[in-house]
Amino acid sequence: PWYRDDSGNWVRRSWEEHLSFRDLDAIMAETDKVEHIIPHVGANYSKGNYNMKRGKVTTLSNIVSSTPEYLLNENWELASGRFINNNDLRNRSKVCVIGNDIATDLFGEGVEPLEQEVKLGDDRYTVVGLMKPKEFFDSNFDQRTIIPITTAQLRTRGNDYLDYMIVTVKKSE
Repeated sequence: PWYRDDSGNWVRRSWEEHLSFRDLDAIMAETDKVEHIIPHVGANYSKGNYNMKRGKVTTLSNIVSSTPEYLLNENWELASGRFINNNDLRNRSKVCVIGNDIATDLFGEGVEPLEQEVKLGDDRYTVVGLMKPKEFFDSNFDQRTIIPITTAQLRTRGNDYLDYMIVTVKKSE
């Protein structure tokens, strides 16, 4: 919220600027050098780890709010079911895709979680996908739960702001 004025003094802005899907569309329209853009939003319960529940069982999960393009950047594969799709974004669906550890913690070893309900905050989400196990350096992907970005915007933020975008440029020839 601060900027330097013409004299070089730091001054607090009287306005706030937020990223939105309009910014994402503008970037894509402005250049042909972008492979894809993956927007993210940190929903109120998405600022790190959050409790997920199924019945009386609770586990800690890292909630990620994103789009179908999320998989392009993370190089992560589905074990079963499907990933978030554009219909989920349009409908602000209460669906989620869960990591392997979350599935084991909430449902038990080897139990198929698809079409089962889990609770995130006060909302119930239907599990539509299960990701393959993956750890990468200090990131444990198996503890992640992915929900549609538009669902997080509507249900936890009440606005259409994006927190950040990951832009992947095309490989040079």
